[in-house]
Amino acid sequence: MIVSSPRQLLSALPHLIGFHPDNSIVTVAMDDDEILTIARVDSTTASIQLPASVLATLRQANKPSTVLVAYRDDPISLDQLTELVPSAKEFQLLDALWVRNGRWSSLMCDDLGCCPVEGNELADVTATDLEFVLAGSAPFASREDLANRLESINLEAKSITARDEANQKMFREFDKERQKYESKVPARSDYLERLMKLWTTDAKWDWQSHALLVLVVTDIQMRDGFLRQMLDNTNLRLPIRTSLMSAISQAHEEHVAALATALAGCAWLDGNGALATVALDRALEADASYSLARLLERAISHNVPPSVWTESLEAVSYEECLAGAA
Repeated sequence: MIVSSPRQLLSALPHLIGFHPDNSIVTVAMDDDEILTIARVDSTTASIQLPASVLATLRQANKPSTVLVAYRDDPISLDQLTELVPSAKEFQLLDALWVRNGRWSSLMCDDLGCCPVEGNELADVTATDLEFVLAGSAPFASREDLANRLESINLEAKSITARDEANQKMFREFDKERQKYESKVPARSDYLERLMKLWTTDAKWDWQSHALLVLVVTDIQMRDGFLRQMLDNTNLRLPIRTSLMSAISQAHEEHVAALATALAGCAWLDGNGALATVALDRALEADASYSLARLLERAISHNVPPSVWTESLEAVSYEECLAGAA
């Protein structure tokens, strides 16, 4: 994402992280004016070490820089904030922001005209917010609220019946269609194309759509093709992410691991380790043996850069994914 001002960045961060940061230190890794990845930790008085993934991403950038954002009620100076994140000093510091009580200040600006002593008011709605909202984003109040959003909700009996019937019909249809071809690729590409159209048209999202999404993510070849499509279609990641979050809460438990892992893969493509970690926790809670969730969880916990995930998807074409080469 391209950002051109502190106001735009502060409006975007809750959407990119997935929840409103509070009592947090956020490091935004930039390449010129493009956000590469974000690291959020709870605010602390001890030194914060940036994850190796963030540092590796910055070192690969053409014009690496950082923005530090302190979300805390207690005052903080520029020196205090930069001392908290010493590894950020390796790169150009574009700005250091302090957010508190609905206001924000730049710790690097001495112009009282643009940075008054009392700070600037955080607007309730900005053009950046509207862009995200129109794409289906609604950040949660906290990380805990985000995790709770991925827990299963209690559906009415008629909804459970409608969901299960749609799933059964979709899986039966797929098996019949697949058997028509000597190669399995055409059938899979047809289903995946139908799914992608849900986010490029104004199609109504119903239990039939839910079943199609479940079918795609539970079939390994289609799932890998879906992840490849997310790599190529950056403008669709936010609505896809929103649909996956809703589907996880409504899905039969046996389908949760696949859906949550797809969500994690989508989030990590955007460098959103916070959402990816929450999604992987939910996936492994549902199925501790789900192999792709275990692989991604291991990579993130060992600070593998998001660029490695991107490169692994780029290495296999969409057609090869559907053919089972991933």
